[in-house]
Amino acid sequence: LCLAGDARVRGQTGVLSERRGSYPFIDFRLLNNTTLSGEIGTKKKVKRLLSFQRYFHASRFLHGIVPQASLYLLDEDYLGQARHMLSKVGMWDFDIFLFDRLTNGNSLVTLLCHLFNVHGLIHHFQLDMVTLHRFLVMVQEDYHSQNPYHNAVHAADVTQAMHCYLREPKLASFLTPLDIMLGLLAAAAHDVDHPGVNQPFLIKTKHHLASLYQ
Repeated sequence: LCLAGDARVRGQTGVLSERRGSYPFIDFRLLNNTTLSGEIGTKKKVKRLLSFQRYFHASRFLHGIVPQASLYLLDEDYLGQARHMLSKVGMWDFDIFLFDRLTNGNSLVTLLCHLFNVHGLIHHFQLDMVTLHRFLVMVQEDYHSQNPYHNAVHAADVTQAMHCYLREPKLASFLTPLDIMLGLLAAAAHDVDHPGVNQPFLIKTKHHLASLYQ
């Protein structure tokens, strides 16, 4: 799976660097290199963040009114197919693999932005959209994309399932906005930095995680 969390960059040295994690190798020489592709990537990020900031400022004119229709926070980057899928996000047969392809590997960030809006958490907690988006990107990037199972797509799948649970009538009436936000964030981050192997493997290979947690 090609995930946004797999932020590998090939620099002028030709060395492949991995994003942060518990053990993947990081080539710090790349931090001192400025490439054209890096500049282009930065411009795209700035454009996306500005779109979130425009939404945040515009929402102040709503004077506390929660919009009835769902807001699609990624502007032109939100494909019509992904928007259509999000209209069925409360169904148990939601295809998270298709959704990940439609969002170009950003299923976890896109899903959480949508669910935070659907549940009214952005309005209730007066969240800054730029800060929220940066936080969700950080969570997504801390999953290891090379893991066949414990990756960001799995986290998005669990988060969508959590949303379905939170909508169950016998449970929903007892939940506060804080309960909902904590449930979604717990689902999204429950396997952050998972190394992709089980506990006995870490113990036998004397991994530092096994030493840390004994």
